[in-house]
Amino acid sequence: MHRPGLQSVANGLLLLVLGLSALGATFLEADAAVGWRIGASVAIALGAVFLIAGLVVMRRSSSPAAARLQFTPDHDAVLTIHRLDKSFGGLKVIDNVSFSVRRGSRTALIGPNGAGKTTVFNLMTGVYPVDGGTIALDGMDITAIPAKDRVIQGVSRSFQNIRLMPHLSTTENVMLGQHARARRIGAQLFPIGLTRKNRWVAEAEAALAVAGLGTYPGQVVADLPYGIQKRIEVVRALISEPKLLLLDEPAAGLNTAETEELQALLRSLSERGITLLVVEHNMHFVRSLCEHIVVLNFGRKIFEGTPDAVHQDSAVLGAYLGGEAVGGARGAA
Repeated sequence: MHRPGLQSVANGLLLLVLGLSALGATFLEADAAVGWRIGASVAIALGAVFLIAGLVVMRRSSSPAAARLQFTPDHDAVLTIHRLDKSFGGLKVIDNVSFSVRRGSRTALIGPNGAGKTTVFNLMTGVYPVDGGTIALDGMDITAIPAKDRVIQGVSRSFQNIRLMPHLSTTENVMLGQHARARRIGAQLFPIGLTRKNRWVAEAEAALAVAGLGTYPGQVVADLPYGIQKRIEVVRALISEPKLLLLDEPAAGLNTAETEELQALLRSLSERGITLLVVEHNMHFVRSLCEHIVVLNFGRKIFEGTPDAVHQDSAVLGAYLGGEAVGGARGAA
């Protein structure tokens, strides 16, 4: 498993060696161009920044609080949330929440508006720091590591509201998700526009084709239908090759045909071994796709079980499903 900060340290050392070598060579040549010396100095400075940042991240990730789990996670679980707490000011929005997501499963996280579902996603992905509890991915404590390193470890997500770059093409938007895989200094500095069909462009176009979006690679995203944009966002999350894909209301705003297309895409991802955790209000979508359901209400877990059992639970019926226990979609959060 990739250790957070290690690649940054390696990149920093490489830049330092190259910069120092170049700088030394310029002093041996009396007529060396000033530009070469400036370039070498910049490389040394960047190398120092990479090295220091990487060492800081490695120190944090190897500290006792980050390295040792205070519980024994299920060996079949790709994600384990243990006694998670979060408050904003005096309001406790997540209160002692614990659950696991089994490897390769399709799990739904549901509940009324304001239940804390998106907050749980934000805690899992490092948008917010936790106040208490532990988040483990594949048995590794990721509670304290930066958000960018959680992506490297295998967590990726989509958002409630589409967060594509509207002025970029479909392919360019998908390529934005490749940053987590461009760990080496050569990949980070490679000019992607140098050749028409370089590795990064080819992989993005291939991912779009697999998702049934191969006819849109060069189109500007702003000109595409809402349902297509939703699927593009899923592909962008997938291009980082996650173990766990978090989807925040993926079916919100889609018509019936678009919802069916999205569901087919997600099923195909599950068949490829990608674990799905979905926040969704459309209960027909949830029942059709998911095998396991976790229900939150006012920041507390009130149910965990199968789609059939959730409709028989009195706490869930009272807090969320009510008379729509057998119904279809509810309004989006």
